[in-house]
Amino acid sequence: MKYSIDEKQELLEKIQTKREEMTYYGQRLGLGASETIRCSQELDQLLNKYQAMQQSFFRFVKRNGESRVMSFVIMERKVLTESGK
Repeated sequence: MKYSIDEKQELLEKIQTKREEMTYYGQRLGLGASETIRCSQELDQLLNKYQAMQQSFFRFVKRNGESRVMSFVIMERKVLTESGK
C-alpha cells in the first residue's frame, strides 16, 4: 500500500499529540492510571501504523530510486521541527 506525504505528516502529528497527552496524564495521575495506560496503548497503535507505513514506503523507494528517500526524510524532520521536537 502506498501512503502520501500528507498521510505521514498527519500520522506524525497524531503521534506527537498522543505523546503529549500520555505525558500529561502520567505526570498528573501517575503511570499506572487508567487514562495513562489507555493513552499508551493508543500511542502503541499509532506507532505500529507508522512502522507499517515506513516499511511500505521503503519497499516503494527501493524500486523507484533514492531521491524519494531524501524528500521523505526532509518532510519528517520538518514535521518534527514544527511540533517543537
